[in-house]
Amino acid sequence: MPIVSENPKKPPGMVTDQRTLVHPNRDAPSDHIPVRPGIHPEGYGDTIVDNRYEPRDTLLTFVAGSSWTVEYFQRILDKNSALEPQQIGLPAPYQQYKLYKNFELKVTTPLSSTQNPQTKEMTVTGGANVYPGLTPNKGDMIVATNADGARLLLTVTTSLRMSIMKDTGHSIEYQVVEYLSQQNESDLRKKTIETVYFVKDYLFHGQNPYLEESQLHRLQDLSKLYKRLLADYLGTFFSTEFQVLMIPDQPEPAYDHYINKKVITWFSQEEHPVLQRVQPLNMNSDLAFKMTTVLDAIEQMDASLLYTSVQEVLLANTAYMRDYPALNGIFWSGMRWMIYPKDRRTDVDRHYNARWNSVVYGQRLANNNLPRWSNLRRQTPVNVLGDLGYTACDQELPDIVPVNQSDYYIFSRNFYQPTNGPMASKFEVLVRESLDGKAINVAVLRMLAEQAQKWYNLERFYYTPILLALMKVALIRGS
Repeated sequence: MPIVSENPKKPPGMVTDQRTLVHPNRDAPSDHIPVRPGIHPEGYGDTIVDNRYEPRDTLLTFVAGSSWTVEYFQRILDKNSALEPQQIGLPAPYQQYKLYKNFELKVTTPLSSTQNPQTKEMTVTGGANVYPGLTPNKGDMIVATNADGARLLLTVTTSLRMSIMKDTGHSIEYQVVEYLSQQNESDLRKKTIETVYFVKDYLFHGQNPYLEESQLHRLQDLSKLYKRLLADYLGTFFSTEFQVLMIPDQPEPAYDHYINKKVITWFSQEEHPVLQRVQPLNMNSDLAFKMTTVLDAIEQMDASLLYTSVQEVLLANTAYMRDYPALNGIFWSGMRWMIYPKDRRTDVDRHYNARWNSVVYGQRLANNNLPRWSNLRRQTPVNVLGDLGYTACDQELPDIVPVNQSDYYIFSRNFYQPTNGPMASKFEVLVRESLDGKAINVAVLRMLAEQAQKWYNLERFYYTPILLALMKVALIRGS
């Protein structure tokens, strides 16, 4: 038996590549042709690092459970601190807490009791998920109210991250220590060195949901002003006859399509029932009403839109729209005047249809400086309309100026063209700085909101929606 087989078989695992066949002698039998094995390098797997930031609002769907509002006492730790629950006998400097009031746990495991068979001791435990922004640790304390109305003192026994993301929620387990006693509560309050308030709504806006007490009260006051102004505005300027927001104090019924569209866009129908009844008139026949205005710039918080927007307007007669038969058209509604752009359109269709190039004549908005009440003792405007001939050097800007002091839409020429000089009022400065990306001055915003109900009718009609829009932005940002 030969040592080497005359017809060797291919070793297992060897790859035959027809392209690598070697023929040292073409006359040799085919079964003696040597075969070169195919050699393949081993696969290489690297580590993929994803450094994307996942916003908190995208994580909220993973924070499941039933809501339970508690007071959460987070232990303030250093590298030498022990993870232990509240120790009443321990001096306050050695055990300090940060209190999260109105904090919401998402309960996944309701409180349940177990008994130690040796000691017969009962233990009540439960579990919950914690929203992003707070990192719970073993030994944190929780004050909560059970279904019977009794106040319980709990301590966190375990804490687990719910994802590998930097901004993540946590899953915790806790144990009931005892019913909350006056001694326990007094000790916790004494050891609390910082208090913040949890506002869940800010999570959905990607904002920090933990607010200081002074910040919370300021935002609560601003929220009350917001609701009051919105109700007052809709109650005053909504026309029951025309089902629109109508410009006040004009010789005949007048309509501003831009304001009507933005009011129903900016404010939800859930905020006030009157918003469900506002039905803007059909202005689609004239493409001039497709042009953007300062209201679009405010909606986008982008000052660059001012350069391509309508800057000057006039009060035109709706007879101009008589040749446009449209359902719910303005001419057939009974409205006699409308705000119309004085600037020429810049869209491409303007060059191909002479009909749109016809000149529209009109006048400036009428303003008789009419206050809400003829009896000035009832409500007297204070610092509403300052000296229009002011200079920025020698006197302070007025709060607002008349809307119709020029043909520029709502604001003055200097608002649209800042290089021409200072703004005309504090309100213009506030809006322009907001459009330029600066932080909203909440102090000025609140001052104007408190005075807004005392402004003259025309100024209230145009300034109040913009003021409300800025208030909404400030509330969302938590400013």
